[in-house]
Order: sequence, then structure tokens, then C-alpha cells
Amino acid sequence: MKIVALFVVLTVSALAKEIPTGNWDELYEEIHGNGVYTTANHKEATSRAKAIARDVEDLDGLADRTNVALRAIFKVAVRNLKLYGYTDEARTLQSGWKNWDGQLQRIVGSRRYADSRDIGDFPGLIAWIDQAYDVLELTLGYKLCYTLRLTDIKTINRGLVVVFQPCKHGATQMLSHSCGDLHTTPLHPMPYRGLINITAYWVTSFTCSMATFGAGAFFICSPLAYLVELSFDKWLCEPIQGKIYEWACN
Repeated sequence: MKIVALFVVLTVSALAKEIPTGNWDELYEEIHGNGVYTTANHKEATSRAKAIARDVEDLDGLADRTNVALRAIFKVAVRNLKLYGYTDEARTLQSGWKNWDGQLQRIVGSRRYADSRDIGDFPGLIAWIDQAYDVLELTLGYKLCYTLRLTDIKTINRGLVVVFQPCKHGATQMLSHSCGDLHTTPLHPMPYRGLINITAYWVTSFTCSMATFGAGAFFICSPLAYLVELSFDKWLCEPIQGKIYEWACN
């Protein structure tokens, strides 16, 4: 069984491990599940999805939950950098995120209530996230980043300006970046996931892994989070982003 530090509750070995090789599809399924769920899984996912949906019905709430998602992703990234021997990179990433953790809420709040204040903060945050992800892909490789869903960093970053400045970009772009390209372009050749759906996934992963410490979080939480993300993609995201757009722009 290949070991990767998907959740922050896992113990990291003091000795660096080699980055996994071989069947990446098998490893992805081992981490995230094979799509087969029990009735109990669906009930738990529905409950969690509804709770997250209540938290993200305006830009302030969505900024808070998106920050939690980014915090969870970067914790996973730091753990894996350490696991595979990139201790200096892990330390730099951890320190860098500490400087930006919580800034999204401040940026969104200031833009919402004071218009032009902090106009330069979005580019600064986006540039730092881009650079951080580039380091992850350079060190861990694209396949491991994809398998751990660290690639979600790029998708969130792609959506920040559009989702949190919806009136400037319009309802169609808001829908595409919030819920995914397939919601506006069903035959899109290379669709991105939506920021709201990804946020739901990582918030679930993070809270689940903390609650199931020592009880198989590695194999329990990502499949559960996938179900929550699926609920958002199929049913919850479009009405939520519509409420956000109305709240912000009308």
C-alpha cells in the first residue's frame, strides 16, 4: 500500500520517502475511493453539504470557507514536501502561507464595503499562490500533485478574481468559475472544476480528518468529500452562486 500524507492528521516519517511510481490511477482510487458508497455515506455527505451551503451564501462567507480550503491544501502540501525530503521548500511554503492566511476575507470585506480600498491585494495573493504551486509541481511532480488534488490550488486561484468580483465579470463568468466550465459550456474540451465545489471538497476533507484522527481518516475522508463535492456540482452550486451574485450586484 503506497503511503501519501493526504490529511494533516497523518504522522510524517523522519526519513524521506521516495515519490511513488507506477499505477497512478490505482493510487488515486485508493485515496479518493472507487465511486461506490453506502446509504450512510450519502446521508453524511448530504448533511455536510447542507451545512457548507448555509455558510457560503454571500461573498464574506464564501471567502471564509475558501480560506479554510486553501489552509487545508497547503497543510497537505507541506506534509508531503516534508515526507519526500523537501524540508526547506516545506518551511518556505508554511511561512509564506502564514503571511496570507486570512487575507482573503480582509480583501473581500474591504472591497465589498469600501470599494477601491486594497485594490492591489488580489494580484499579490494570486501571484504568491501561483509561485507556491509552481514549487510544488517542480518538487513533487505533476502526477503526485494531481493525485493529491494539490492541482486544486491552481483552479481556486483561477477563480478568485471572478468569483469575488462578480459584478465586474458578469453572471456567466461567475457561474463558470464558481461551479465549473461544464455549467456554461457542456462540451468544453478541458473543463475546470468550480471554486465553490472545490471549496466544499477541501472543507469536508479538513473537518473530517480532524474528527476521525487515528480512525482511518486517510481512506474515509476523501471519498466523503467527493460525495459532498458531487452534491454541490449537481444540485447546490448553481442556486448558491445565483444568491451570491444577487447579494453582491443587485
